[in-house]
Amino acid sequence: MSSTYEVLMICFLSHRPSKRAYGSAKHIAQTTGEEVSIVVDDCNYEVPYYDGVVPEIKIPKEVAEAAGYRATVSWSGGSAYSRDKALYHYNVIDDSHDKIWFVEDDVFIPNPYAFEMIDRKYADEDYDLICSSNYINRNPQDTKHINDWYWRDYVDKYCPFDLPLASSMICVMRCSRKLLKKIHEHAEVYGSLFMDEVFFNTICLRENLKVGVIDELKYITWASRFEFSQIQRTHLYHPVKNDMDHDRLREKFKEKMQNDYITALGIENL
Repeated sequence: MSSTYEVLMICFLSHRPSKRAYGSAKHIAQTTGEEVSIVVDDCNYEVPYYDGVVPEIKIPKEVAEAAGYRATVSWSGGSAYSRDKALYHYNVIDDSHDKIWFVEDDVFIPNPYAFEMIDRKYADEDYDLICSSNYINRNPQDTKHINDWYWRDYVDKYCPFDLPLASSMICVMRCSRKLLKKIHEHAEVYGSLFMDEVFFNTICLRENLKVGVIDELKYITWASRFEFSQIQRTHLYHPVKNDMDHDRLREKFKEKMQNDYITALGIENL
């Protein structure tokens, strides 16, 4: 594990953040000292529990769309939603961060230091994209991954490229500034992005950028089924849709970590 570490930006993506989702972002910011932001997709929504600790990003969809930041959501009809707006913000408004985590609000984060632990572990790898997989389809006859993904019906609408294409779940991912610059260039040239689960990996593939598929994201799936015994402080999990489940799992995990620590000290009977 490298000692080289830079404080990163962690950007949460939401439509209307729940109290739990905002609280989770706030907890990470206050506990770790990382920079944290949250995209509120509904610009007319006033977050009732907002206290200013985590900067909120509100961008009218017309603004993002005019700059080509749109269409990463397959059912959007080419409109801009939270991910498009986040990319717009961190390319056009604030391009000061070298690496940015983008995190959907149904990702379960058992440990607020998980992002730092991942970043430290892979600091020397110089990954442009960290994600859960990197499926590449190079052969028109090899339809395995295309047919495994529901995006096979959408991949051609805004995607200007033929094969090869690459894909991953990107419910949580980290992008480098190099990748973000290529995303901006794509938006300028084509006037849109394309479906997120194909977009980021395909840009990396075409631009010879480095993709890191890491163990810590192996539970980032479209419908993850994981047992409590599989929860680790270094890993992230998707999806956990129910806010109460987030709280229950986090408290249970916290208790387990405390018990493990007591056992390790040999004072469990005190």
